[in-house]
Amino acid sequence: PASLIMASVRAALRAQVDNVFYLYEIVRRLNVMLCRDTETHEFVTLFYGVVDARSRRLTWCDGGHPPPLLLRDGQVTELESLNMVLGIDEEAEYRQASIDLRTDDRLLFYTDGLTDAMNFDEEAFGKERIIEAMRKPAATAEAMTQNILWDLRRFRGLAPRRWMPRRRAASEMFPPQSKRMRWMCSHSTRASEGVVALGSSSSSRTFSNTPRI
Repeated sequence: PASLIMASVRAALRAQVDNVFYLYEIVRRLNVMLCRDTETHEFVTLFYGVVDARSRRLTWCDGGHPPPLLLRDGQVTELESLNMVLGIDEEAEYRQASIDLRTDDRLLFYTDGLTDAMNFDEEAFGKERIIEAMRKPAATAEAMTQNILWDLRRFRGLAPRRWMPRRRAASEMFPPQSKRMRWMCSHSTRASEGVVALGSSSSSRTFSNTPRI
């Protein structure tokens, strides 16, 4: 089942992060493990990122996951999608990239469960509606997330629920005792979907629904 695959991926990731420095090597090892331990029709998408709290540099390595959306100065852009999904090609090579975050930047991490949510007319919610919701006035990353979820509910109406977003209270992005924060946004075939929002400002930094590693 997808839930067992997800559990094994998270456990394997935790086992690697304290011993391997390069993100691309961690993801490569996860890919090899999945290729050897799963069926040919099973795969995992993954976004693994590390934030340096002092420099505000985000370094990431993805595995076929929908690229996060960056809201900066009213404009929304996608972070670069670098690699293929995990569990398909044992010989696949993985790359990592980085970006320097600025004050008031917002990052949205999501899965295709958000873009593919259907209304009664079987029309998908789509990426453009997400971008429109991100641009609405919002004081925090949590408020931006609520704008997106509210637009999604209005779009879907009373259509049968094929997807239900998970929510978690906002927490501190960079705890005082930690210089670096790692997180993973990932799902495997048939796994439940999630929405993650990250915000950075001069006075506060918060996550919403962040799968902690």
